[in-house]
Amino acid sequence: MREAARQGGVFLAMLYGGLAVGIVYDLARGVRRLLHAGPVLTGVLDLLFGALSCLPAALLVAAFSREGLRAYMLLGMACGLLLYLAGVSRLLRFLGRTLCGAVRRLARTRAGAWLRRVVQRAAR
Repeated sequence: MREAARQGGVFLAMLYGGLAVGIVYDLARGVRRLLHAGPVLTGVLDLLFGALSCLPAALLVAAFSREGLRAYMLLGMACGLLLYLAGVSRLLRFLGRTLCGAVRRLARTRAGAWLRRVVQRAAR
């Protein structure tokens, strides 16, 4: 019975690991957009993401599992990543687009011109 309870804790740890991998994926997506990545750079960044996503899985398995890697662990990691991409990621991207739009609108107004002058004076 204890082993089943322990497996639930390991599953949750892997779920959180999947959420962390989702954050790394969003950061890689942002880098690709900033760099206007073509197919070669996208492939390189995808390989880097794949390598980085294996790191939390290996660390979590080493820390929490006595019996090695099990299917429920991979399922937990996949569920965490899917939860992040289906929910939190969309919300964060929406908030980011909204914030960028507000900053662009502010920059076009008189307040934006005043703010640019203040920043330029402070930089001197």
